[in-house]
Amino acid sequence: MNEETKELEERFKEILHGKNTEKLLMTYWEGAVSEEYFSTKNSKFYFQKELLESSAEEAWVGGPCYILALALKEWLGKEAQLCRLGTPEGYHAFVQTGEYFIDGTGFKSEEEILEGNREIMDWDNGIAYINSASLKKWSCDMERDKKLVVKPLTKLLAKSLDKERLLKVLKIPQPEIVL
Repeated sequence: MNEETKELEERFKEILHGKNTEKLLMTYWEGAVSEEYFSTKNSKFYFQKELLESSAEEAWVGGPCYILALALKEWLGKEAQLCRLGTPEGYHAFVQTGEYFIDGTGFKSEEEILEGNREIMDWDNGIAYINSASLKKWSCDMERDKKLVVKPLTKLLAKSLDKERLLKVLKIPQPEIVL
């Protein structure tokens, strides 16, 4: 990874762990976790404290990985492909653009994304390229998630990162043709 790619990755991680995204994560979890869980004494306070103390990597790799993948896909458009690793019972969602896979941990090579998920996934089948409809069954309320979390996260990414620069830096290098 070159210096420009590392710089963009660091900026991406800063965005994922900023105050705005912490609020979006809390909004996501409030919809994903049952009301009974949050109705117990102080559980919402402790859940929020735990979430805010987690690293960006921890915060976006758990349940909301598909939220980040959908926001990245919406923001990057046809330049990004939704991907899933794992089984229907447990999976990790992310996007691929160029030679990189992007998730809450940053910009990864295929080897890094596979290795980084080895312990939590059964990835014998490799990376699956999917559409957003196949992520619906993992959401408690996909329409709610899209409206309250995906769309604001997409806007935040668009406002905070230069999409064209990111795509240029992450694109697959084309071999030179010598005639």
